[in-house]
Amino acid sequence: MTRRTDYALLGLTLLLVALGLAMLYSTSAVLAQMRHHDSLYFLKRQMLWAGLGLRALWGMRCIPYTAQRRLAGPALLLTLLALMAVLLPVFGKEVGGARRWLVLGPLSIQPSEFAKYALLLYVARSLALNQERLTSFLHTYLPNMCVLAIAALLVFKQPDLGTAVVLVLTASLQLLIAGAPWRFLGFTALAGLPGLYWALTHVRFRMGRLMVFLNPWADRQGGGYQSVQALLALG
Repeated sequence: MTRRTDYALLGLTLLLVALGLAMLYSTSAVLAQMRHHDSLYFLKRQMLWAGLGLRALWGMRCIPYTAQRRLAGPALLLTLLALMAVLLPVFGKEVGGARRWLVLGPLSIQPSEFAKYALLLYVARSLALNQERLTSFLHTYLPNMCVLAIAALLVFKQPDLGTAVVLVLTASLQLLIAGAPWRFLGFTALAGLPGLYWALTHVRFRMGRLMVFLNPWADRQGGGYQSVQALLALG
């Protein structure tokens, strides 16, 4: 099977990685020098992980999409089990009040990151197998939404609202591009708005972040410090 590379997408990915490394160095050099006597300390660690990520990217490129499609179901099942396990104190590691890391001996992984790929792959496979029934609520839309709801709720329980929203938006965009009726997605969005409002308003730090985003000058020495400094730098 001939494997073709989307060089535009690859170039954008590498550009984002390079910009991220540059921003990391610019913001961490002084702190790294103070704490570790090496201004490149954090940059070296991030470059190591970036290198491993690029190797993983190349490895996934070498796996035919037909093989990945066959793994969609098992990958999603394993990911959901991992998301459940991370909520248990015996398996999950709590950091800063959130339980997002699954500890496996000397290794620790974040199942929600794998959920992004597993869910995307599963929904894509489901839509490909149901091309003639993409407008069916019961056969196509509802089953995918049920799987999405389970994954998003498990991630939200960690708690990780940001990743849960990313999962919902990504899967919804897949359904929309595939041809799912707008009315299905609109109804789902309206039904989910009360839950999103509750998630934002009933947790103080989430509401604080939202207010700082809307008006960073209101707390320019606290939560809005970085946004204010960025605006000043641009000015």
